[in-house]
Amino acid sequence: MDADTFNRRHPTRQITGGNLTENTEKKIDLNDGDPWSEAHVSDLWASLEYGDSIEEAARFLCRSGTIDDVRRKADELGLKYVSKPLPPPAPTHKITKAEVIELPEGRFGVAYKFDDGESVTVESDSKEMAEFDARDRIGDPVPIWVRPRDRQRGPGWRLCC
Repeated sequence: MDADTFNRRHPTRQITGGNLTENTEKKIDLNDGDPWSEAHVSDLWASLEYGDSIEEAARFLCRSGTIDDVRRKADELGLKYVSKPLPPPAPTHKITKAEVIELPEGRFGVAYKFDDGESVTVESDSKEMAEFDARDRIGDPVPIWVRPRDRQRGPGWRLCC
């Protein structure tokens, strides 16, 4: 499918260029594969001048899926940079159930269940807020964070959401 056909079928998701595959193949981040604007070039220069690695600059520019393109642009502009891989992302688990529950004293919260068997209840400011927090959350990845003071309590004590 060419870009014109795609743009006619999906008016809210416009792409430019000759071929749909060519423009979306590597698109992991918001600006991956997009043309370089003056603002992006300026931000790349500032990021590298500040001392960020090329990978950090790519993430800052929302081009983390096309780091090689960011390297090429930096080379084209004669910018000096270092390469330092980013740390791996935090481990996550996915929400399998999000249910509004009533807590003692008329308070409300959301009881979350996760794909790894873990569960947690998070208190909300109101019933409406709990309903909002629970809405459309199934399948959302949530970082798994262990609070240092909870390590003594054993597994299952995790902070999320």
